[in-house]
Amino acid sequence: MFVAGARRHRVTIQAGVVLGVIAFLFVASRINSFIPSPVAVFNAASDLATGKELYWNLGVTLYEALVGLLIGTVLGVSLGVLAGSSRFATEFFNPIILALYSVPKIVFLPLLLMLFGVGLAPKIANATLHAFFPVVLNSLVGMREVKLLHLKVARSMRASPGQTVTKVFLPSMVLPVFAGIRLGLGLSVMGALLAELFQANAGAGYLVHQFYSKGLIGEMLVVIIVMFILILSINAGMKNIENRLSRWRAA
Repeated sequence: MFVAGARRHRVTIQAGVVLGVIAFLFVASRINSFIPSPVAVFNAASDLATGKELYWNLGVTLYEALVGLLIGTVLGVSLGVLAGSSRFATEFFNPIILALYSVPKIVFLPLLLMLFGVGLAPKIANATLHAFFPVVLNSLVGMREVKLLHLKVARSMRASPGQTVTKVFLPSMVLPVFAGIRLGLGLSVMGALLAELFQANAGAGYLVHQFYSKGLIGEMLVVIIVMFILILSINAGMKNIENRLSRWRAA
C-alpha cells in the first residue's frame, strides 16, 4: 500500500510538472513571440517524427555518449582500484583526482579538438572525460567498503592480484560503481552535446544549434525534450538493475 501510494504521488507530481511546463510555454509565447506556443511545439514534433533527421542525430549523440561512458567506466574503475589499493596510492591519487574534478571540463575541449581532430573522436573523448570522474570517485568509495577479513582470507589462500580484484574488490564495489555509472550517463551525454555545439556535422547538439540559428525554436525544444526523455528512460532502466544488484548483495 505504501509503495503504491508513493508511486501515485510521484506520478501526480510528474504530471503536474509537465502541465506546468505547458502552461509556462503558453504564457511565455503570449508575452514573447520568439517563444513557441505548446501547439507550435507539438506541430514541430509531428513534423520531425515523420522524418529521419531527428532519429539519426539522436542516435549519433547516444552512440558517442554510451561509448564515452563505457571507456570512462573502464578507466574509472581501473584507476579507482589502483588508487584505493594502498594508503600511499590513495594519498597520491586523491588530490590529483579531486583537483581535476573541480575544473570545469569545458576548458579541456579545445585541447581534445587539437588532439583528436574532427569527427566522432573528440566528442567521444569529451563524453569519456565527463563520465570518468563520477565513476572513479565512486570506485574509491567502493574500495573503502572492502572488508579487511575478506582481503586477509584471499591473501591467506595466496590469491593472485587478478583474483583479489575479481573475487574481493569488484563484488564489494558493484553498488557504488553502478551509482557512479548512473551519474556518468547524464554527464557523458552532456559532454557529447557540448562537443557537438563546438564542432560537429551530426548529433543532437548540432541539430539544436542548426535549429536555433534558423530561428526554429519549436524544433529546438523538441530535440531537447526528446533527449531529456531518453536519458530519463535509460536512467530508470539502470535504476531497476541497481535495485536487483542491491537485493543480490543483501542475499
